[in-house]
Amino acid sequence: MITLKVRGLKNFKLDKKQYFPQVAPTTPIGLNDVAEQIEKQSTVSLADIKGVLDALQEVVLEAMADGYSVRLGDLGSFRPTISAVKSREKQEDVSADDIKSVRVRFTPAPALTRSLLPSNVQLKLKRPNA
Repeated sequence: MITLKVRGLKNFKLDKKQYFPQVAPTTPIGLNDVAEQIEKQSTVSLADIKGVLDALQEVVLEAMADGYSVRLGDLGSFRPTISAVKSREKQEDVSADDIKSVRVRFTPAPALTRSLLPSNVQLKLKRPNA
């Protein structure tokens, strides 16, 4: 179940406050929590699962550092992106020194996107105490 909260923001075009639903903050589950849930659903030991998940993290980090995108089945893909400091007028003037930052972009797989459609998840609106 996804818990929602009501958020109000001023709409400057209409000059009034408007309200909309937003996902309420939650405590994220950690890698150990994921490993424990996998253990309950399989015959693999918790230690082996943690080892595999740790290795997965390392492989993804290394692949991303080498410029590869990483596709994880029905979850989605991670790929590196860059932000340049400025553009150059000539192609030969462009260099790696023009890179301001390297970031990670996650693109969900269609299966993940479908599983999170409002018709496929339970939504609960948590209203503030009035």
